[in-house]
Amino acid sequence: MGRVGVTQPEDTSESTPLIEFDGIHKEFPGVVANDQVSFSVERGEVHGLLGENGAGKSTLMKTMYGLYHQDEGQIKLDGEPVEIDSPQDAIEHGIGMVHQHFKLVQSLTVAENIILGLRESYERFDGSGPLSVLNRLGRIFTIDRTRSQKRTEEIADRYGIEIDPTDEVWQLDVGEQQRVELLKALYRDIDLLILDEPTAVLTPTQVDRLFETVESLTEQGMTIIFITHKLEEAKSITDRVTVLRDGSVVGTVETADVTTDEMAEMMVGREVLFELDRKPARPGDPVCTAQGLRATNARDVEALSGLDLTVRSGEIVGVAGVSGNGQLELSECLAGVREPEEGTITVAGTELTGESTKTFIENGVAYVPEDRLKHGCAPEQTLTYNGILKVYDTDDFDDSIGLGMDYGKARAYAEDIVDRFDVRVPNVDTKLKDLSGGNLQKFILGRELTREPNLIVANQPTRGVDVGAIEFIHEIMFDQRDDGAGIVYVSEDLDELINVSDRLVVMYEGEIVHSTPNENVDPEELGYYMTGATADE
Repeated sequence: MGRVGVTQPEDTSESTPLIEFDGIHKEFPGVVANDQVSFSVERGEVHGLLGENGAGKSTLMKTMYGLYHQDEGQIKLDGEPVEIDSPQDAIEHGIGMVHQHFKLVQSLTVAENIILGLRESYERFDGSGPLSVLNRLGRIFTIDRTRSQKRTEEIADRYGIEIDPTDEVWQLDVGEQQRVELLKALYRDIDLLILDEPTAVLTPTQVDRLFETVESLTEQGMTIIFITHKLEEAKSITDRVTVLRDGSVVGTVETADVTTDEMAEMMVGREVLFELDRKPARPGDPVCTAQGLRATNARDVEALSGLDLTVRSGEIVGVAGVSGNGQLELSECLAGVREPEEGTITVAGTELTGESTKTFIENGVAYVPEDRLKHGCAPEQTLTYNGILKVYDTDDFDDSIGLGMDYGKARAYAEDIVDRFDVRVPNVDTKLKDLSGGNLQKFILGRELTREPNLIVANQPTRGVDVGAIEFIHEIMFDQRDDGAGIVYVSEDLDELINVSDRLVVMYEGEIVHSTPNENVDPEELGYYMTGATADE
């Protein structure tokens, strides 16, 4: 048994594993990231690495890729110990990695990104070609575009990856950018590919395309380590999974032999409730009214087309829709991040149209953005700094003599967020960029909700977080609703929306084309509206 439609690896019970981790131990100040980790990966399989955010999955893979070095233990390749001190060492051993946060140069083309750092892709400057490189010896080289584009096209065709090598990366959506990262790895003739949370920022359609690519890779002999915390994905794409919890191996199992409930319990150490009991909603007066909203997207194309939406206190309004139908622009308008070109926005009885983002904050609007690292925080700053970003100028943080901020109070405020929202971090002096995805999301939620907002705008709040954190986030949202907040909850996971929403609306081409209370929801009908049709068509 195994993945449907995928050629399974040959029986390797008598053969040497491709990769063995033997007692890997890695510590950071105040944190044991990997604690005597031992397991093996067979040649030709898709091996899932499961665990909660912060369980040590990415640390272990970064150790194998040469970004970290283990404090103890060995990594063996084909039965032989190897020393991997840099990504270049890893590549020379046939190991490639696609990171959760892409490492692309936006202003360069697909082909130029793919060959960056490859010496053989450059030739001595002969006066042709506008793009040249000055190396450390002072010699000028130019990129051989023709050769790199041709080889990129050959690799893309071989593995069924659709991409134009001449496109500039800034023009590509997130799914296309991930394909560029895949091609970067494949261009280097690797045997083992590490995919670190590859679906964390992808839409369902993009996930399907990625899985098609994974199947194509394994059919042609590639071995893949698939880091994830999404149980359904692990069930559908992997042959075996190894589960980490708190840096240690819980076990390695055949995927076909376990249920998603069993994998969740291995990850979290307890039974996970995928559907929470909740009180019936008791909607009150409107807390947010948007009328006639029109806005354009980043490409100057109309994204909102005269949209009307009312959100009442004490209710969660779920926003469904295929990605790119105006959900992002609606979220940003309601949060005061984007100014609509037409229409009005009223929050708690105060019209805020055209006001600054700070004014929206002062009127009780909380915002959890889709891209938490890019738009939700200052990643190079500490938890203390990020914790007070929206309240630093209030009287709560004045020092006793009126000369400025009391940093002790600021630190205590951040520590309170960490305690109340179960953010697992050594201390509040840690930089936000060093947090796992789930812990970062919980901290951002804590920062926003500690202010007791009137309106919460949450765009993809559970994207890229583990099952335990999803359960926690849903509980928080129900608590906020029961305390009287109005919540706009945007998600591309229809099952999630049905589970958490009191009322659902469907967006299509910048308009709300359908609205229904949760008790009357029909998933098939919602699907029709999401594609621009109706249930009667």
